[in-house]
Amino acid sequence: MDKEVGSLIDELKSHNNQAKKEAKIAERHAKITTLEIDIQTLMFEEIIDNTKEITTIIEEKRKKYGDTPYVKTHTTKLIVQLKEAIVNAKETLSLLPKKKEPNEHKENVKENENVNVKEKEK
Repeated sequence: MDKEVGSLIDELKSHNNQAKKEAKIAERHAKITTLEIDIQTLMFEEIIDNTKEITTIIEEKRKKYGDTPYVKTHTTKLIVQLKEAIVNAKETLSLLPKKKEPNEHKENVKENENVNVKEKEK
């Protein structure tokens, strides 16, 4: 009977250690995912901000070089392309996961660890 209990304890320790390893790996993946989301968000926010500045510059150049049909046509095309870039960047931003997801995962890992501790105490 003592051997069985010892065997069960060893098995529980093994499962607990494996769960801890998996939790650490999951936490690393969550941090990497958060970093990727932060970088993508920053990139698209920069695209949006810089596109607005470029649109302003184009409009200033249009005024400087005169509103000839040639200048109007080409600057209008550029402004339309930039506005499309803004729309695309905003759409992509809306599709990116929110930053809260990795934190929720962290809470789940903590809950799992608490369950493991309670099992040990029994």
